[in-house]
Formats: sequence, C-alpha cells, structure tokens
Amino acid sequence: MTKRMPTDGVLRVVLLTNSPAPYRTEFFNELARCCRLLITFDAKREPDRHWLLDESNFRFNWCVSRGLMITRPRLSGRATNRRVLQVPLSTFATLERFLPDIVVSDELGVRTMWAALFCKVRRRPLIVWWEGTPHSDGTGRLRTLRRRLLLRCTSRVWGTGVESARSLARYGVPRERIDLGMAGIDTISWRAAVDHQRASARDQVRAEHALQGAVLLFVGRLEPVKGVLEMLAALTALAEIPDVPPWSVLCVGAGPSGKDVDRWAAEHPDVPLARTGFVQPESLPKYYAAADIFVMPSLEDQWGIVCLEALVAGLPQITSWMAGAVADLVGSSDIGDIIDPRDAQAFAQCLAGRIRGAPTLVSSDSRTDAVTTWSPAAAATRGLGAIHTCLEAEPSRPQLSVAPQFSDRCRAASDAVLTISVDDGHPSDRRAADLLADLGYAATFYVPARNSERPVMTARDIRAIVERFEVGAHTFNHVPLTQLDSEAACREITDGKAWLEDIASVSVGSFCYPRGKFTFELARLVQAAGFGGARTTMGNIVGRPSNPYISGATTQAFSHSRAIHLRHATLERNWLGILNYGRIFRFATDWTEHFERGVEYVAEHGGVAHLWFHSWEFDAYDQWNQVEAFLRRLKSMYCFRVATNGEVFANV
Repeated sequence: MTKRMPTDGVLRVVLLTNSPAPYRTEFFNELARCCRLLITFDAKREPDRHWLLDESNFRFNWCVSRGLMITRPRLSGRATNRRVLQVPLSTFATLERFLPDIVVSDELGVRTMWAALFCKVRRRPLIVWWEGTPHSDGTGRLRTLRRRLLLRCTSRVWGTGVESARSLARYGVPRERIDLGMAGIDTISWRAAVDHQRASARDQVRAEHALQGAVLLFVGRLEPVKGVLEMLAALTALAEIPDVPPWSVLCVGAGPSGKDVDRWAAEHPDVPLARTGFVQPESLPKYYAAADIFVMPSLEDQWGIVCLEALVAGLPQITSWMAGAVADLVGSSDIGDIIDPRDAQAFAQCLAGRIRGAPTLVSSDSRTDAVTTWSPAAAATRGLGAIHTCLEAEPSRPQLSVAPQFSDRCRAASDAVLTISVDDGHPSDRRAADLLADLGYAATFYVPARNSERPVMTARDIRAIVERFEVGAHTFNHVPLTQLDSEAACREITDGKAWLEDIASVSVGSFCYPRGKFTFELARLVQAAGFGGARTTMGNIVGRPSNPYISGATTQAFSHSRAIHLRHATLERNWLGILNYGRIFRFATDWTEHFERGVEYVAEHGGVAHLWFHSWEFDAYDQWNQVEAFLRRLKSMYCFRVATNGEVFANV
C-alpha cells in the first residue's frame, strides 16, 4: 500500500513539469518558501539538454516520474527540429501519495491528463502552465480537441506573456482566467554578473576571440528552427552593404547548424566570427558583456529566455517577431527592433542601422524595470495570487496557512518601514549614494568633519549627496564620546553639527554615535544640541525606538559570528536584541540572511528594518556586486515604505 503524506494545515502544491532548467530553479525556490511544494519532473535530463545542475541549489522537494521518453521530428515553419515527448506513468501515484491541495501542470500533454484525472477524483483545483503561442501551437484537430477539453478542466491558467494569452483565446479560455508573467530568470544575479564581467573581462574576451568593432551576439542551440540559416543570409547581405563600420559575430551554442556557421566563416574571412560551442549557464555572462548587439532570429520560440537575458544585460536586440517574448520585452527602440528573419535584406539593413548608430547599452530604467518585473520573486507572487484565487473559489475547503513573506508581500504596508544609514563619510559613500538612488532607497549619510583613520568626502561631494539624501552629524573628529569628559563631548557634538550645516546649507537633525558608543548622559547632550534622534550600533532591533536618542538598528552589512552578536548585545545591555536574535533572526551570521529575516518580520508585523554599513568595507571586501544584487532583490520581493533615519525619529 502506498503511504500517504499527512496533512497539517500548510498549503500543499505539486507542480508537474518536464525536466529541471537552470533558469527556473530560483522561481521554484521562491514558491517553496510559501508552501509545501513538490516538483515532479518527467525526466532528470532530456537528450538535447546539456546543463549541469547543482541539486544543492534546490530548496524544494522534488522527484522524477517513471515513464517513457520519445524523440520525434517536428516541422516548425520552414525548419524541422527534433522534439522530446515525455510519457510519465507514475504521476497519478505521486499525486495520491502527496495529496496536494492544488496541482499545477506544465503544458497540455500526458502529464496534464493525469493531473486532470486526479483533480477530478479528489476534487482539487488544477492550474495549467501554458507557454504556447499562436505561431508555435501546431495544428491538428485531435490535438486542438484534447487541449480544449483539458483547459475546460482547469481553474486558472498560468501564461508566460501576451502571445500565450492569444494562444489560449483560440482554445476558448477567457482572459479573466489567465495569469500572465509566469516566466523569467534570476534577473538580479544576472544583471550583477554581466555588469561585473563587463567591467573586468570584456576586453579580454574580445581579444581571446579576435572580435572587433560592434560585436553581434547569438546565444542558443545552432539548429534550423532557431533561424541560424536566416541569420547567415542576413550577415551575407550585411557584408555587402557599403560604409558599415567594423563588426564581428559571436555565436554561443552548439548544434547541427554549427557546420553552416563554420562554412560561412570560411567564405567570409574578412568578418571575424567566433563560435564557442556549448557553454554552461554560469559562464554566459562574460559573452553578453563582450557583445554590443544581441541577435535573435528564431523561427519559433514560445518565450525566448535569451531575449530577457539580453535586456537585463543591457544589450539592444534585433529580435524575430516569432520569438514569443517580443510583445512583453521589446517595447521601444531603446530596447531593440523586431524583424522578420526570413527577409534577409530588411534584416541586414536593421543590423547596419544599429552598427552605424554606435550601439549603447539599454537605458538603466528599462533594465531596472525588467529586473523587477521578471524576477523569480515577482513571478512567484503572481503564481501565488492565482493559487489563492483558486482556493478562495472553494469556500468549503479548510483554511490553509501560507508563509508570511508571501501572504503579505503584495499588500502595501504603511507600518513596514525600511531605512538605511551609511557611516563615516568615506569617499566611497558617493558610490553608495548612486547605488541607493538608482534602486529607490532612502538613506541617511553620517559624516564627520575629520577622521584620523580614513579620508572624508569633500564639501562638494557632501553637497551632491544632500541633493538626494539626508545627511547626519557624526561628531567633528569621529572620536568615541565615551572617552571624553562632558564638556569635550558636548563640543564634539555641537561643532560637528555646526560644521555640517555650514557645508550642506541644511538643518541637520540626525546624529550617530562614533563606533556606537553612548550613555544616557550623552543622549541628553545630543537632545540638548537640537537633534531629533541618534543612532547607536545596537543590533537585532526591528521595532520603532522607544527613545529616539538611543535608537538601535537591525543589521550591519558585515557578517559577524554568533559569539560577537551575543557579546555586543550583552555589553550594551541590549536584552531585546538577544531575544530577537534567536526568536526572529534564528542566530543568522551571514548579514544578508540576517537582514532579510528582519525585513520578513517587519513586512508581516510592522516596524522598522534598519540596515547600516561602511562603504569602505564594501571596497575592502569587494562586495559591491553582492550588495547591489541583494538590495535589488529586496525591492522586488517585499512591500515597505522607505524612510530616512530622521523620518523614523520624527514618527516615534
């Protein structure tokens, strides 16, 4: 007898799909944070997929169905390619064992038939995940009938984008039952990786492959359905157009059309063309960083992930209208041009126009919008919304619990505040200011007049920061006030305030104790000097300060051991911080994990998540890319109100 897994009041979801794909891993991880998730793959790997997947990155339960795998030819437009047909045989048994509250099934084949049967017998809602487009759907009366019948059994449909909605409309699915945007990559990490490679390895990659001028990049399997032959025809026409600045081609991928690419390169020795062969996903960013224009000539793609990779990487793209994702991604000439790859002359003219225009990166706003919209967290939020809609339509079913970071993620929480402070006034604070402004955070920069340990920003730099952020006083000489008598401490506090107000031409209302050292007597001196509040380095604090002149913070952007967390809290008599360190932060030592747990708590319960850091430490430990990726992810995952330290003090 098959053992059934017990129910415990937690939302249980089974997602059925073909095989693991690296670009979906983080999406599955995000879903697993909100429910008890089981991913059931038809196969661990398909014959035409050569990805090396690190299963240690899977933060979800998963299994592989027993079944058959059939490879068959399929005509796509003017090209023939081979498709893998999965026939899972143990899907129903897996569903019976797990007894999910809802089932999500990818595509409209055999696995979805099993899912529909289970949901009918067990009276569970079914969501179909559909990536098809009118161009890629194929034909056949039996296939159309099967899809129509299966879609009638579904409660809702996850669609990738506009083209999948058009496809579903042909099968009679009303728009109100479709949830779009169920596609994406780990956009935050991808942008950080490409930007890092662009700064450090672009010239090296170009030199290694003898690339020159404007580099045209193709990424994908080299096969007819990807439009490789059409691209080569357009490149031939491009080579004949006069007065085009120097250009070269970089093909990343492998496949049967590789011989056609090599033949073209031999026939056009004056045009540098490099072919890398198959490249693992983690090695792709350097090739995007080396390129100037992305080319996607596909004759059929349901939702071309590479188009999103190019957009997030900042490359303008020339993309086939048959790529599926163009309606969702290529919305302006800044992002790219849409072409019919079968028209070689028009394709070539489009390439020539981009090359003559000295290609520049896509605007920061367009990249940031793509990073936010197509992140794993954003897709998981949309998917969870569809799941909730299905369950709410069945009021007789028992109430199921969902992880708080998801249940509250899309609810605007006016009582959830995130604030950032930057200490010491180091010249690297200028880089921090640019980063925080680009991401839309509010912050307070605490600047001393002098610092014997490190340089301090110039007056001009300080005034530039004042235009975008709050500045706060950090004494005159950046000395621990507990080492001074009351008169000297008072002078440090007041002189630092007067100096900064004179430099910045603004009233300064926030103060930060150097090295976090404070006493209640010093707090009274700060209040008497006319400040509205003062920040200490007391950690693990997520509530609004009861006394704004001894305000703590949540996390320092520097990883500390458990012993240091507990020792500092004990010395500061921060008993609440000790309690929170176990109760909320679960003794986290990595600073990103620590702060995210604080943000999760504040998003659910309200309060203040306060991150503070030294910019010079990001320099010393080469952490800027990590910091940018982390802060971008927070903005895409959680709803909170950003505020300066002064605004937090004023609302105590």
